[in-house]
Amino acid sequence: MTETAQMEEIVARLKLNGAWFAAESELVEEKLTAKVSADEGITVSDEELQKSFDNFRDSQDLHKAEETQKWLELSGITLEQVECWLEAGIQSGKLAGKLIDDGQIES
Repeated sequence: MTETAQMEEIVARLKLNGAWFAAESELVEEKLTAKVSADEGITVSDEELQKSFDNFRDSQDLHKAEETQKWLELSGITLEQVECWLEAGIQSGKLAGKLIDDGQIES
């Protein structure tokens, strides 16, 4: 017999250990970063996204497409969700780089 946790138990545990609020803050930050990135003309190319996805797959030991698909299914995560998360990371890095470059120019 396999025991599984119910969603309400998982949410409660995440809230108790602070992970829920950290994830919520991260999502809000990603949305703000996406808006500012769009305002600043910062884009993510397909090649950048693919490279980031390849790095992510390597970090998870997902070396074959079948392994990645199985991991997505077991995790209950869609490919689009992973891509959005990766894109947010790329945008954040580009935005930080732009802000630093702009700050150095003004100095």
